[in-house]
Amino acid sequence: IIHTKKILDNVLDQGNYMRKMLKDTLSSHDFYFDVRGRGLRFSIEFKCKNVNLFTSSLAKQMLEKHNIFISGKFHRVCFTPAFIITRKEANYILENFFKEFFILVSNWR
Repeated sequence: IIHTKKILDNVLDQGNYMRKMLKDTLSSHDFYFDVRGRGLRFSIEFKCKNVNLFTSSLAKQMLEKHNIFISGKFHRVCFTPAFIITRKEANYILENFFKEFFILVSNWR
């Protein structure tokens, strides 16, 4: 187990940043329900028709198109990035997540 202030600070800083960006970007969307979690273990919850299919489809697109693994099941997708993630890497994940989210919702029925 690694117990250094630098890594723990990064976990808190990057996690807070990513959750804030998710909330700020998606909170006004009809499919958005909540962002929950702490540090670099967090989920975004959705409310839409066929929500299980929606979250699994979103996770599948992230993996197939961007080689980014997020867990998509039930009413949420879960993010668990590495403790050493940089702001540049966090932005890469978020930019691609937003891109795939908006593509998917534009075709969702």
